[in-house]
Amino acid sequence: MKHFSIILLLFTLPLLGDYRPFAKAEVEWSRGIITSRSADSVERDIRLKKEPTVSINRLRMTSYSRAQQNTRELIATFLLEMQIEPGYTLQHLLESSEYTRERISYILNNSIKFRQHPVDFYTTECYASLTFHDIITTLPFRYENEAFPEFSSHGQPTLYTSLIIDTRGTSFKPLIFPAIVDEGGLEIYNRHMVDIASSGTSGIINYVYDEKSAHDHPAAGKHPYFTIALASAEGKPVIGYEDVRRIFSNKKNAEYLKKCRVILIINKEDSNE
Repeated sequence: MKHFSIILLLFTLPLLGDYRPFAKAEVEWSRGIITSRSADSVERDIRLKKEPTVSINRLRMTSYSRAQQNTRELIATFLLEMQIEPGYTLQHLLESSEYTRERISYILNNSIKFRQHPVDFYTTECYASLTFHDIITTLPFRYENEAFPEFSSHGQPTLYTSLIIDTRGTSFKPLIFPAIVDEGGLEIYNRHMVDIASSGTSGIINYVYDEKSAHDHPAAGKHPYFTIALASAEGKPVIGYEDVRRIFSNKKNAEYLKKCRVILIINKEDSNE
């Protein structure tokens, strides 16, 4: 199998521009995966075959290998544009972190899952997927275990098992490590505050597309707190001061947030599902 190097991709990407060979890669935020599809045909190989000893099955295996390599390259190209934090893509990390370059090359060659199936007599299609968990292992981040901010509450402390924010109608776009802020810009949730070992399939945020899916999500628990984002500021959902006071009215609530029990409802068009 051809060993894939992310360094080679970095050198060739400027020449490729927006080109995606044969198919495209997609991100499925609610499932926490990047996928790609590619098909390859042996029809031309068969018509030009000069060695009669080469079987059609052997040519089909070669075709599948080409389709597999295409799906790998599609995912690698897509990863460069992947938003990790607001205004910060994976390409920024690849340019500055040797650790990330080594880990990305490793997961591209060892962590992608492939499936194949015949399309017709000549054509084989390959489907590939890579999880967000695999991507997170490539990041050279420290998770500082910072405390959540404390707020005074004038009402009765209420226990909430999770936080659900509807970001639809704002300019928020999903990313691996989003932060949530109050109206004054104070971050009340980010990667430094969570137990990264508790992250879900989509990372430190669970993404869904409607309220029912949010309330039915395993991370929601029995008594989630639901609110609507006021806006998106610098790529971060903004929630009101009163919402923040209620969320942190009970000290136990911060323990649930630390376990990544945060759900964002996003626009369906922000995903390719």
